[in-house]
Amino acid sequence: MGNWRVGAIATLIDIIGSSVIVATVGNITVSVDFSISYFSPAKINEEIEIEAKVLGHKGTLSSNTVVIRKKENGELIAVGKQWMSAFDLKHKSKL
Repeated sequence: MGNWRVGAIATLIDIIGSSVIVATVGNITVSVDFSISYFSPAKINEEIEIEAKVLGHKGTLSSNTVVIRKKENGELIAVGKQWMSAFDLKHKSKL
C-alpha cells in the first residue's frame, strides 16, 4: 500500500531516542522500557518531521519522547516514549 511499516517507525524512534540521550548524557545507553502509540500511516515518499526531547534523568536512567508528524499538515503519525539506562563498556560481569 506504499505505507511505512510499523517496524521501520519503531526502529527510527529507537535510533533517534538513543541519539538524543547519548548527546545529553555522553554514555552509550540501552532501552529498558519502550512504548509507541501509532496514530496515522505515513506514505513512503511523504516528508515527515521528527521532534525528540529528553524528559529527565534519574541516576543512570534517562527518559525521552520522540514525536513523528506529517510535514504537510502536522498530522500525528506516532509517539514513542522510552527509558534508557547508561551502559558501561568497561564493566565486567561477575557471572
